[in-house]
Amino acid sequence: MLSLPDKPLVVKCAFDRWHKRISFASARNCSFVVLRRKVEQCFSLFTSSYTISYNDDDGETTEIRSDHDLCEAIRYFQVGNDESLSSAASILSGRSFGARKITLRVDISVDYDLSLSDNSSLASEEDHPRGGSELSLSLGSPPVEVDDDSMT
Repeated sequence: MLSLPDKPLVVKCAFDRWHKRISFASARNCSFVVLRRKVEQCFSLFTSSYTISYNDDDGETTEIRSDHDLCEAIRYFQVGNDESLSSAASILSGRSFGARKITLRVDISVDYDLSLSDNSSLASEEDHPRGGSELSLSLGSPPVEVDDDSMT
């Protein structure tokens, strides 16, 4: 694993309309497994499949799937001694400002199982062809059948 800075780390998580902060005394104390465990605790996602991702300055979404990905995300949000990044760009991108702490902004997305949704119960006519008999429904009054015996 790449070496992480020995600075406080705050992970700001957004899930649906909920926002939670997960703090680490040092970025070195944060691993992918520990972060996932804390996300599960914050949002009660113990039995759910979910992804953790962040958006870069270009608007591209990058998933965090491993310690290596997490380390890259932390380094991305760390301004540190990067003189090429102006403070205005730092503020606009959501990157940390100053050397005190690193703020990592992530999105949590639950992977919904489509087989459990209501849409899976909708079958097309190709899946279940009609057997030739049709039942016609009308909202008007029912047709009146005349019985031969009733006319006499």
